[in-house]
Parts: sequence; C-alpha cells; structure tokens
Amino acid sequence: MKETPRRYAQNLLEFASKHSREELEALVEEVSKYFASRGKIRFLENLKKEVERLGKIKDREYDVHVSSAKRLDDSMKKELTDTFATVLDGTVTLHVEENPALIGGSVLTIGDTMIDASLLSRVNILKSALTSPS
Repeated sequence: MKETPRRYAQNLLEFASKHSREELEALVEEVSKYFASRGKIRFLENLKKEVERLGKIKDREYDVHVSSAKRLDDSMKKELTDTFATVLDGTVTLHVEENPALIGGSVLTIGDTMIDASLLSRVNILKSALTSPS
C-alpha cells in the first residue's frame, strides 16, 4: 500500500498520543531527514499540511470553503458560519469566493467532503445523460 502524507500524518498523531514530546520530536526529525535525503521536500510540505489539518479536526476547528455563483452578504456569511458551527459542533472559519461560472447555487467543501449544489453541475449531468448512447 502506498504511503501518503495523510497516512503518515495519522500515524504521527497516533504516535503523539502515546509517547512523550521528546520521543515525538525525535521521530519527526528522523522522518524529516529520511525524506529530505531522498529529495522529497514536497512530501514533507504536504505532510505538514496534513498534520495541521488533522490537528484542527481533532480540536473541532473546521475550514468551510464556499464557492457561490453570487456574492454573499455579511448576514448570509454569518448565518452559514453559525449553522456549520452548530452542525459540526465546533469552530468554523468560513472561506467564501464568488464564481459566476457556477450559474447558480454553490459548492461547499469541508475537509474531504464536497457538496456541489450548483446549476452548472446539474446542467452537465443533464447534458451527459442526453448525449450518452443508450
């Protein structure tokens, strides 16, 4: 099975929960040396991001990304933040971008979960259904 930054991050966090800080620092130093000596700096950068992401989830801190066809006003942003904080039972940082190409609706991303409620995706699904051979 291929080792990925996510799998290494999960293993590091599990190790951290069972060992002292000094042991964890020694392990991180060895892992860093191993990948650096093989020119895998990008892997280390991705590993760092995964450890940070998983640490946030453990602390119930979530980044919610919203791509919307129309600009969201401050009251809508607050409502979304409050709703997600309640549903996820944690602290939410909302990241919003306007994307007129979506035509209507929005795309939400929370961690690895993406909810595409855009009109563009619906049109593409319909187009695919109409053009595929029966």
